[in-house]
Amino acid sequence: MYSSVETYYTLKMDKVAGDDDWDEVQLMILTGGNPDKPRVANKSANTMSLMSIATEVQPISLYQNDSYLKVGITLDEKVSIKVQNAETNLPVYMRQYVPGASSEVLINTSRWSGGYYNIIFTNASGEVIAKGTIYID
Repeated sequence: MYSSVETYYTLKMDKVAGDDDWDEVQLMILTGGNPDKPRVANKSANTMSLMSIATEVQPISLYQNDSYLKVGITLDEKVSIKVQNAETNLPVYMRQYVPGASSEVLINTSRWSGGYYNIIFTNASGEVIAKGTIYID
């Protein structure tokens, strides 16, 4: 299980090596605490620590092309995936990932209206563990 208390990580946007059709989407990986109200163990620190995660240990990755989102999950726990319209906050996609044979989820976006969408990943306890924003042309 992936867990760390009171830190969050930002993954940078990049092209997927060897695949020009997929773009990596920037995700904020939350591993505990609330990034809007940081809590720290060390009284002298006043912000959450940021770290970049090596590709091989990213718990969740998100890629986008013209018609799909490709979600990679390397966690050994159930993860709920919710995509909602950024303007209306209405959900357009909801699914629960259950660890098993495949660690990849494809989400068809070809019929979605153009605009911004928020994607939110939560664990079985309902805590947000990752979030990001995508744009559909």
